[in-house]
Amino acid sequence: MSGESITASDVKLALRDYYPAREYAIAYEVARGTGAVARRHLDVVAMNLWPSRGHTINGIEVKVSRSDWRREKADPSKAEEIAQFCDYFFVAAPMGVIPVEEIPEGWGHLEFHNGKIRQKKAATKLTSKPVDRHFVASFMRSSRRPDDDGGEALERKITEKIQARFDERVKRELETRERNSIGDAAEWRKLKALLGETWVPPENVAAALKMIYSSGVVDAYGSLKSLAGGMRGSLQRLETAIAEFHKSQNVDKVTP
Repeated sequence: MSGESITASDVKLALRDYYPAREYAIAYEVARGTGAVARRHLDVVAMNLWPSRGHTINGIEVKVSRSDWRREKADPSKAEEIAQFCDYFFVAAPMGVIPVEEIPEGWGHLEFHNGKIRQKKAATKLTSKPVDRHFVASFMRSSRRPDDDGGEALERKITEKIQARFDERVKRELETRERNSIGDAAEWRKLKALLGETWVPPENVAAALKMIYSSGVVDAYGSLKSLAGGMRGSLQRLETAIAEFHKSQNVDKVTP
């Protein structure tokens, strides 16, 4: 994905993965409040849902071009109107759009590359103001709908991404089952070849094998083999002793 073709919706879609739903509530185009006070909007607000993380609020401005970033730098009041309620503030942009040295003091930098977000510069903890009902109402309204800028495109990409992940899981499962089926078929062919003319239906083979294994004969094979070897050795020694005995008896008979 080239820098020219990357849209704000692409970056926002990646931010959904960066701030996973199991831990964050995320909203797009969040204003200071609703009604008459909704003059300026922040691109993304992600609130942590875990008490152990302090329910931190992260504000993110999304910039996809140098010109867009220059306008932001020229008028920081847009961000400050919402940033006052944030514990951390970031700017998210495709790789190469914003040099790290241009990031304002205290802001973090989230870099978009190959469909993913990575933190390039950590944000400093801000002294945030307590949220009021105006901001809460705006956040709740925005979290229930996609962003106004390319909302339909974002929702479509989200749906496509979920479908792609589902299709990939189905594909892996089918491939696994196919490999297992091929392996099972090969084993049955091998067994049939070994049995030759004595081949019987699979259910009969299965019943016979189950009986053999349940009898313990297979597990005892090694012990039985050792016992048989010992018995053969004992028989051979007994035969030798008997032969020596008969030989000695014959010698005694011919001695004067």
